[in-house]
Amino acid sequence: MIGKLEQIPDSERGKKAAKDPKELLNMKPEEELQRQFDDIEFSSTMTCLSLIRFITDHMEGLPASIIHQLMENNDVPLALVPLLEMKPWIRTNVKGIDEKFEDNKWIEVKPHEKGRVTKPEGQIWLTIYNMFMTQSSNQKYELTTHRKSNL
Repeated sequence: MIGKLEQIPDSERGKKAAKDPKELLNMKPEEELQRQFDDIEFSSTMTCLSLIRFITDHMEGLPASIIHQLMENNDVPLALVPLLEMKPWIRTNVKGIDEKFEDNKWIEVKPHEKGRVTKPEGQIWLTIYNMFMTQSSNQKYELTTHRKSNL
């Protein structure tokens, strides 16, 4: 999913509006299936962010091989940073109203809540915090110049 998000132009990342009901009625079956697939994939990705955060909550108790897999092989911290920049959990609907993705549904953002951190964004920040604040994982993550510039 992260690779797929990177292929979306910057102007559309995280801003994909909900379709107009008239457009939905006129969709071909293939387009409707693709829309449903995209919705399920997005929802699954947001759930995976929570799972990764829950795993990192227990970094001290994880075997060294799992920590190595998270920090070095998959480089989870470096994979999460682009998501923080793209904010795919925030979009503008057809009516021009901002929405955020929380609890597996799109919720309208009230004007006084625009600056608040959303749940998916909070999950990412907590994951990054957990990964760098434990002694065992912090020692295993080499900060190269590439990682420094991206983090």
